[in-house]
Amino acid sequence: MREKSHDTDSETTRRIERTSAGDRVVWPDFFQDDARGGLYGIPPEAPKSAMDYIRNVLNHKWTVAAILILGISVAAFHAFTAAPVYVSRATVQVEKLQPKLGQMDDLLSAFGQYDVYYQTQIEALRSRDLAAAFLRRMTAVKDTKSDTESDDGAGEKAPTPERLSTGSKATSDWAQETEEALAKEKKRIVDVQSVSSRITVQGVPGTQLIAVEMSSDNPVEAKRMLQIYLDAYLDESFRIRSQVNSRIKAWLDTELAESKKLLKKSEDELLEFTKRHGIVLLEGKPQEVVSAFERASDTFVKSKVERFNLETMMQTKEEGLPADTTQNYLQSLKGQLNNLRSKYAEMQPVYSPNYLKMNFIRNKIKVTEDAITEMEKGNLASALDAAKKKEDLSEKVYERTKEEAINTNSWKVQYDILRKALEANQQIHFMIRQRSKQAELDHGMMGHNVVISSSPTLPISPVYPKKDRILLVGALLGLLGGIAAAICLEYLDDTVKSTQDMEKRLSLPILGAVPKQRGRRGPLGLRSGPRVEFLAHHDPLSAFADAARIVQNSAVSLLPAKSAHAVCVSSSLPMEGKTFLAVLVSTVTASENKKVLLIDGDLRKPRVHRIFEIEEAHTGLSDVISGRCARLTDAVRESHIPNLYYLPAGSIPENPVALLKSGLMRDVLDACRKAFDLVVIDAPPILGVVDARILAGYTDGAIIVTRAGHTPVDVLRQAKDAMAQAQVRLLGMVLNMADSRSDRYNYYYYRHYYHKKGRSSRT
Repeated sequence: MREKSHDTDSETTRRIERTSAGDRVVWPDFFQDDARGGLYGIPPEAPKSAMDYIRNVLNHKWTVAAILILGISVAAFHAFTAAPVYVSRATVQVEKLQPKLGQMDDLLSAFGQYDVYYQTQIEALRSRDLAAAFLRRMTAVKDTKSDTESDDGAGEKAPTPERLSTGSKATSDWAQETEEALAKEKKRIVDVQSVSSRITVQGVPGTQLIAVEMSSDNPVEAKRMLQIYLDAYLDESFRIRSQVNSRIKAWLDTELAESKKLLKKSEDELLEFTKRHGIVLLEGKPQEVVSAFERASDTFVKSKVERFNLETMMQTKEEGLPADTTQNYLQSLKGQLNNLRSKYAEMQPVYSPNYLKMNFIRNKIKVTEDAITEMEKGNLASALDAAKKKEDLSEKVYERTKEEAINTNSWKVQYDILRKALEANQQIHFMIRQRSKQAELDHGMMGHNVVISSSPTLPISPVYPKKDRILLVGALLGLLGGIAAAICLEYLDDTVKSTQDMEKRLSLPILGAVPKQRGRRGPLGLRSGPRVEFLAHHDPLSAFADAARIVQNSAVSLLPAKSAHAVCVSSSLPMEGKTFLAVLVSTVTASENKKVLLIDGDLRKPRVHRIFEIEEAHTGLSDVISGRCARLTDAVRESHIPNLYYLPAGSIPENPVALLKSGLMRDVLDACRKAFDLVVIDAPPILGVVDARILAGYTDGAIIVTRAGHTPVDVLRQAKDAMAQAQVRLLGMVLNMADSRSDRYNYYYYRHYYHKKGRSSRT
């Protein structure tokens, strides 16, 4: 049968169950599992709000400031050390050549070809071939300068290795030449890419102008290079037009010479016939044979003219798109080409020519044009073959009818045949000669005209670097990088940094927070004034003393209502301030005229003797428990603070756990409770060793100290689990080295300022 006795003064006190095996301590339900979150009722973490992220950034404000300064520094270094870039600008005008007023199809074809020609000139200005021609010109200019400089004092050139080498090393020489050729080709490609990166070509929307820009680190060099580049472009354009014109002219000359031979042959045959027969003029109605010969002659002339026109179109094909054909597929391709050009013209005033969609449409136009051109070339080739076959057939019919007409032995028929052949050859010769004259007149004016409407300018100020813009971008990138780094650090950091974090992520009572406080230092860095553990005693009106009193009052309010208490102070990990808080709570309690004993329970790494500045080998707790010290009063020391006594750890034992578990430890603690109002035990860290759990089991409650930004939440939960398994009552947690500039501690500074002002007025 169990009998339960309850302490009626507080609901949070322990219960004692008397059983046949003895009394067992039963702690309140506060330490039992809770359905809200498991052990100790740890609630799940709430999602972070915008204010949480702002607070996180402010917590890492020095990191943000450092990255911001780094970004500005890098931007400033780049802005003030980067080589300046000057841009020379020029304008190329593509003029329309007024078409001849012939057929309407020719007129529409001339205007339709202009857009293609305009885009072709833009691509020609961007082409690598033009960049290579520009490099050749630049090399020629440099070679001319170097030759001029070397002519003054240069002697005979030294013989080259090729001239001096003898013997047969064909394989090695071939490999060496191949490597040299590859190296030169790679260098040429790199140089061409470098020139292409310096050139910017862009059509001016709504005009016939093309804007061309050349960049360099020297303004004079930029202007000179752009002028050479444009000269190379004009020369290349003129060279291409000259090649096409020369090819057409040569072909026309060949056809003209052939037609002249045929004409001369016809004239000689007619003259020989008239001389031989003494014919002056033959009159009369043409016979049927002569009519057939005339029809054959007309057909032969037309077929030859048709073949000639087709060959002319084949020769001039690369100067523009040909006339429309009758194929359905070709018509659909031309319809698609017109739609693409219309779409490109609509988008041109809105988007930049380098825009992705503009490039896509432009490439599609080029592909469609190439398809139309190839298809028309094929159609022209087919038509040309048909025309040649038709011409050959017409010529055969013509020769056959001519032979039949001559065989009639009629002078009239023979004369008409010869005269008709002469007229046909005269027409062909006249047509070819007219085309040849037209080609000579159109030399240098084929297709469209391209002129430099605005010569290259001399740049005065560099376009890069824009120092203010670079500094602004560097500051923005630094700020964004700092904020991102702060958020990443906060995301990776799982430690508690404020009492708000402890309240959100843990369910234990928060006894308070002790703000960060540094001891006073002299000019040489030596400590001047009291230790930081005793600041609450020496300056009781400070914010630091108020924070210590809050922790002390919160802990005492949770203790059972009796005359004497024992409290264990520990932490999850080392270096969190457990000894500091134990001394601080003891000091504040002693200021209330209560006798307080501070026991150094850390028998592994004691520290209390250092705070009170005594020797480590002084008699202490381990000596009393082990029996080396007969009386407890011989080990207890009185401090310089009234009502505050301390019991150092003493000599470090070989087995601290065995000493702490012995019955003498409980007897020592009971004796201390009778002699003092409050006993504070500075215990080792909870995790890693079992000492703290043993010492806390002898006390009325334990306090866990955690350092702000030092201990992860998971470690704190492990410490609570360890205390729960040992059935130790946790009074709560204390946040050490908290940021006193948070909103929660502003009133401390106000009170501190108020007390200082009051004392100064009283003085």
